[in-house]
Amino acid sequence: MRRKIQRVIAAALFWALLAGTFVHLTYIYRGGLSHTRKHVAGFYDEEEDSLDVIIIGTSATFSAFMPMEAWNQYGMVSYNFSINTLYTDSIKYYVREALKTQSPKLLVIDIAPFLFGHHSFGKMQEAFEVPTRYNTDGLSFSKNRFDLINEIVPVWEDRLEFYFDLFYYHGDTIPQPVYAQNRRHTVEKGYDNLPIKEVYESSGLVERSRTEVELDEANKEAFLDLLEELQDYDFPILFVSQPYLNVEGQNTDGLAAYMERVIGEHGFAFLNMTDHADEIGIDPKLDYSLDYLHYNTASAEKITAYLGQYIMERYPIPDRRADEAYRSWHEDYAEWQDILEDYRGETERQRMEVFGRMTKPARYLDLMQSNYYSCCIWIPAQSPVYHDAVLREKIEELGVTMQEENSSKNSLIVIDHSADKQILYDENGEFLYGSTFGEVRYLDGTAPELSINYSDYSYFLENRTVMGVIVAERATGKLIDFIAWDADEDGYALLRHETKYP
Repeated sequence: MRRKIQRVIAAALFWALLAGTFVHLTYIYRGGLSHTRKHVAGFYDEEEDSLDVIIIGTSATFSAFMPMEAWNQYGMVSYNFSINTLYTDSIKYYVREALKTQSPKLLVIDIAPFLFGHHSFGKMQEAFEVPTRYNTDGLSFSKNRFDLINEIVPVWEDRLEFYFDLFYYHGDTIPQPVYAQNRRHTVEKGYDNLPIKEVYESSGLVERSRTEVELDEANKEAFLDLLEELQDYDFPILFVSQPYLNVEGQNTDGLAAYMERVIGEHGFAFLNMTDHADEIGIDPKLDYSLDYLHYNTASAEKITAYLGQYIMERYPIPDRRADEAYRSWHEDYAEWQDILEDYRGETERQRMEVFGRMTKPARYLDLMQSNYYSCCIWIPAQSPVYHDAVLREKIEELGVTMQEENSSKNSLIVIDHSADKQILYDENGEFLYGSTFGEVRYLDGTAPELSINYSDYSYFLENRTVMGVIVAERATGKLIDFIAWDADEDGYALLRHETKYP
């Protein structure tokens, strides 16, 4: 009998050791999962019951909110428990996962997955493999993870490689020992900077509409199911929408209007930050990154300041900055400052790349509607621009009234469209209002001077320029771009394009 018990114990220990080894190998062999792995592992590393605000969402969420800046400004202890391509039918499982280790004073849920229509749709073609793994593979082994897989992976045979994802990753992924327990400390607290890739033309944007557009059947079912589950929680829940662009062909505004009504009917609060985009200071040209619902560092800093203040004023969130138990957050913030400076530099470089890509006059002038820059536009007296309706409209959108065609003098027009001001120079570089060329100032004298080289001005005079633009960074006055066009049989030919900074 004793030997039989020993065999049972030995067998149990063997299987326990084998299971532990399997889990250990699974965690170190899992793929990077884009930003997802770091965010989820970082969440698991936070001390239990230490987070006051948890934000659930997708890439539109983790690119919009900086928990470390919310800490610095308000003493808010928060985390973006947000992943790439979060499915709408995964959200409730991420809420459950978060509540296994944390007892938040506020849960924030971003409606971006619904606006994008992120749903598993009961499919497992190749196109769904990667986003589905974003949803499942970052989570630690648990019943909740198995329940999520059963929910979003439709076919039993497909589920096995999701249940035990080591089978999927073991031959393709380099081991990552830092994730041995599926946890890893991160000072970003779930934030990630995303590159600028898309700049929308004004013609591609549409007026806002409050007409409701109902979610499609699958996403509506996930939405109502989520609202029903959230009724059981005894802490406040805030639904938010980040400030989005109203892009032609999208139903973003209508979907948000429908969701706002239904959220209110279920007794929850909703904040649509698109309603406050001007107050937040969102620049419609260069504050977005991948598309109309993702953000770069510049806009994330603005959104964080606004949403952080909104939360602190309306919810019982303590300021933890003087709390000795949160000393590590001060240490993380010191490291975060260096990371943030790098992110800011990346955003600036990406903006310069945008300028470099914009070589068509209409697209270039459209870019000038950004609040980050001022520009000088050189238009000779007999330029074909006078007969180009598209360019004339773009120039008028910048708040500029062109001089009459065939005027006796060419003009250099300095634009500060946000202040609705323009300054004119004649062809000799003489300021028509009593200054000298090379000291371009805003009329109210409060902004930095824009020092324009005479050689740039003379280039316009000496070459075949039909339109030229010199661009300066508004905040610093630094010249950053110079571009000039000639006219040819196809319209406009690029003469010179030089990025000056950085």
